[in-house]
Amino acid sequence: MSKYFYAMALFGVVCWCEFLGAAQPPHAVFVVGTHHYSPQLTMPFLATELERLGFRTTVINPAWDPEKDKRGLPGLEVLKDADIGIFFMRFLQLEDDQLAHITEFIESGKAVVGLRTSTHAFNYPKDHPRHTLNHDFGQKVLGSPYLIHLAGKTQVKLAPKVEDHPILTGVDTAGWESSGTLYLIDAQPGIRPLLLGTGRSKR
Repeated sequence: MSKYFYAMALFGVVCWCEFLGAAQPPHAVFVVGTHHYSPQLTMPFLATELERLGFRTTVINPAWDPEKDKRGLPGLEVLKDADIGIFFMRFLQLEDDQLAHITEFIESGKAVVGLRTSTHAFNYPKDHPRHTLNHDFGQKVLGSPYLIHLAGKTQVKLAPKVEDHPILTGVDTAGWESSGTLYLIDAQPGIRPLLLGTGRSKR
C-alpha cells in the first residue's frame, strides 16, 4: 500500500511543479478513453486528489467504454480551457470532430500527462487517413511509441543522476518491486527517464 501513496505523491508533484506560482488555480482535464485497467474508477479519484492541491478539475468519463463504443468521447471541447491534459486512452477510433479537440490541445504546447496505455491511444485501420496516429501519438506526444509489454512483476529503480529532480521531492527513491507489467519503450531524443524498470519477456 505504501508504494501506492508514493505513486500518488509522484503524480501530484509532477502536476504541482508544472504550475508552481500560477496566479489562478490551474485546470486539469482528465480524458478517460478506455475501461482497460479501470481508469473510469481511478481517474475521478486522482482528480479529487489534485483538487486538494488547489487544481480545478474536469473528468471526461462517459458511461460507456469509448474503446468499444462509436460514441467515443463527448465533451472534449473542455480541453480548450485546460492547463494540463491527463490522458488514459487505448485503441480509440474517434471521429474527426472529437479528435480535433485533442489535436488542438496537443498543438497548443500545454502540459500533457499520458498514463499507461496512452502510448497506444489510437487504433485506426491501415486504410484510414488517421492510421499514422496509431504510432505518432506515442512517439511524438509521449516520447515513445508502444512496442510490447513484458510479463510478471517489474523491478523499479531510479535512473542515474536524478535524485535531486523536483518531481521526485517527497518520493521514496529506494528501489521496489511493482506488480504491474513493464512497457518496453523506444525513448525519443530529449527524453529524460526518472525511473527505470526491469521485467522479463513473455516468451
